[in-house]
Amino acid sequence: MRKFWASLQVFSLLFIVLLFGYKNLYTSPSPKKRKASNIDYFIEAANPRIGHITPFIHQCFFNDNLSNAPSVYSVSKSSLTRHNPNFLYHLWTESEAEELINRFYPGLQQVWRKFNESFVLRVDFFRYIVLHFFGGVYADVDAEAISSFDTLLEEFPGCAILGIEVDFSRLPNWREMFQVAREVQICQWTLISPPGHPLLSILLSWIAKNASLVEDPLHGDVMELTGPGIFTDCVLFYLKGLGFGRDAIENIRNPRRFHDLVILPKRSFRKEGGDPDSYAFVTHHFLGSWKK
Repeated sequence: MRKFWASLQVFSLLFIVLLFGYKNLYTSPSPKKRKASNIDYFIEAANPRIGHITPFIHQCFFNDNLSNAPSVYSVSKSSLTRHNPNFLYHLWTESEAEELINRFYPGLQQVWRKFNESFVLRVDFFRYIVLHFFGGVYADVDAEAISSFDTLLEEFPGCAILGIEVDFSRLPNWREMFQVAREVQICQWTLISPPGHPLLSILLSWIAKNASLVEDPLHGDVMELTGPGIFTDCVLFYLKGLGFGRDAIENIRNPRRFHDLVILPKRSFRKEGGDPDSYAFVTHHFLGSWKK
């Protein structure tokens, strides 16, 4: 166990040096630069710190015209801000995402450019980057909050908090029946993490490596390149390093903590009616725009 965590720490350090050079990851901008960029403002306002979940909700919509956003976006935003009034909130644009990558993740610029023709790949990719940089809560524009995230942040400080999307571990023919990437799959539409979490460092490095091996990302499998397939694999890899197999997250009914990683039951980020639940935080409207 100690060797694993020592290796993770070294890996994370090398990853940060590779992507950011020797710059301080969270250097606050001077007051004179306050008006230059939303990124500078949010670095100062959020004050992200390693090991602490930043009270900051991130969404993104990569289209110049916000009127093209799905109608459920207004429901999503209002629910997130209403239930979490003490959180910062921002809807990231594609140009802001590109600025963040160019300034702080130069090692990922080539991957970002390679994903230029697919907003789905870019949105997937950026959710991991923005959480790695700022920390906080990421939510898709079709994710509706039904309660405050404060409970999770207080109970699991400093942890990456993820939810089960599907669990077909007791269904042998799941591949024939459902369009999912993994038998037990971790959801991506809502993610919670402190900045710099090693799970996200590993994930970003995997995506970068896989992208370098794909000639045309548009003809690749989104779920395997940036989506729930590779994401779930990364979570299982992380759990394996902690000494746990996939069975540790099968058929769970309550949150399970593995050092600095928490896995929530399906109902937490995928509430589907029924009685009120203290561990239900999000309902997902499944627009499925990535399939179109």
